Amino acid sequence: MALAFYDRFEKQPVSRWELAYKIMHDVLPVLVTSPLTYAVKGPPVKEWTLSYYVGVRVINAYLAGDRAKSKPNIAAAQERSLHLRPKLPPGTLVTQEIINPEQSVIDFIKTHQPGEWPPHAGNTGHEILCEWYSTPESEDRVILHLHGGAYVHGSSRTHAGIITKMAKSAKAKVFAVNYRLAPQNPYPCGLIDAVSAYLHLLKTHRPDQIVVMGDSAGGGLSFALLLCLRDWKQPLPAGGYLQSPWVDLTDMRVVADVDKKNDYLPAGLPTDERLQGRTHYYAANDALTCPYVSPTFASFHDLPPILMQTGTEEKLHDMILKVKEKMQDVPLVFEEYHGHVHVFQLFSYTKGSQTSLDRAGKWIIQVTSGDVPQNAHTQHGFDGSLLQ
Repeated sequence: MALAFYDRFEKQPVSRWELAYKIMHDVLPVLVTSPLTYAVKGPPVKEWTLSYYVGVRVINAYLAGDRAKSKPNIAAAQERSLHLRPKLPPGTLVTQEIINPEQSVIDFIKTHQPGEWPPHAGNTGHEILCEWYSTPESEDRVILHLHGGAYVHGSSRTHAGIITKMAKSAKAKVFAVNYRLAPQNPYPCGLIDAVSAYLHLLKTHRPDQIVVMGDSAGGGLSFALLLCLRDWKQPLPAGGYLQSPWVDLTDMRVVADVDKKNDYLPAGLPTDERLQGRTHYYAANDALTCPYVSPTFASFHDLPPILMQTGTEEKLHDMILKVKEKMQDVPLVFEEYHGHVHVFQLFSYTKGSQTSLDRAGKWIIQVTSGDVPQNAHTQHGFDGSLLQ
């Protein structure tokens, strides 16, 4: 009997040299040749420094290497990301908390689930590892953080840099949720975990003290969380901060090597033979137009204030602009950063990244103080400066 989709991705044996080989094979050649290419041809975007150019090319090489494999060892990569030990700023306090999926959340989402329901999605015994990050500046407000990584990779540890910077700039504690990842745990497992984490926070915090935050897939999941809470008539948080959110999983231009070639997101669909006709690891093809999977298909009303940031060189830029145009009835601050790539906030040494996070921190303080910002669409230079 054929294995169910989510049972095809058991962890494969890992050589102790696997990661070293990947870096040598996929990353090192790019790391060596990129400075020469930059010197001879110049940067593809005039504002890019050498370090920014090399960073973009290295991330692209690392991601593209797995994209081209017929059977990438996804489970091993996921495990590695949870065991990272990132260097944190002095004074940062990190504590762990284990929570479980809420049965009421499972019951509600099941009524909105198109297609197949993964049997383990309803496992209330699953342990969701969450991490609290606080800095000396942290006050009572809380950021619920959902990391990016195409719903397949990433963890609170891979995003610790952004998390600690937001804890400082927003004067907040950050509750980082390591939600279940695809393909072993496809939609709606991640959404169940995200909504359960929010309800858990409501046991100790008022909703107006909480802001939901996420980047890329985590931004899409944050959007889905807000939509789910609204549809379920649950108390809404003070706002949502979305960095380069992945809002449309049906848009195949994102993977085409035609536009936005400067971004680090690799071109082409995964060649993993275990997909067997599916477009994405995260959700079955018949679920891709569900608003909780692709928020662009939602109706946009009765939502809290949202701050959305995008880089003009990222492959998701056009889809983000499209969803922005649909959000006429939502309190929205929309910021475009010219010359920047997908989730450019990761490039923390750039002024554009620093400016975006500083502005987000002020916005979070504002909305958690009960002040709804006026709708705005601002353009920013590569250095974060406001363009006229």
